[in-house]
Amino acid sequence: MFNIGLGRIELELDKERYQPGSEVKGRVVLKLKEPVPARGVRVEFFGVKKPLEEDDIGEDVNEVRVDLELGEKNYTSKSYDFKLRIPLDLELENEDGEPTKWYVKATLDKPGLDLNNELEVEIT
Repeated sequence: MFNIGLGRIELELDKERYQPGSEVKGRVVLKLKEPVPARGVRVEFFGVKKPLEEDDIGEDVNEVRVDLELGEKNYTSKSYDFKLRIPLDLELENEDGEPTKWYVKATLDKPGLDLNNELEVEIT
């Protein structure tokens, strides 16, 4: 919300449904209005287990991170193709049997608030 003037980050995936051990292929597209000082561009796969207590926050599990570009510099509009492998040993539910929600998230890591985009994916 606070980064609206910077532009946006788009995330494109080859499909919406994956299996444990499968490969996620996609593209991260930076569409920036001007050069933005940042530390890097990354993509992550992770799950969020629903908390057992309503007032607790969810727990991130099975995180896989791929750095697409690293280094402090001014980033400009650019596309990055990526591949990442989903772990075989996923925590598919919490102790109460509630399913884990799975996401792929793209981030431009910058001072202050990062520029992010995430998509929910289905694991079957």
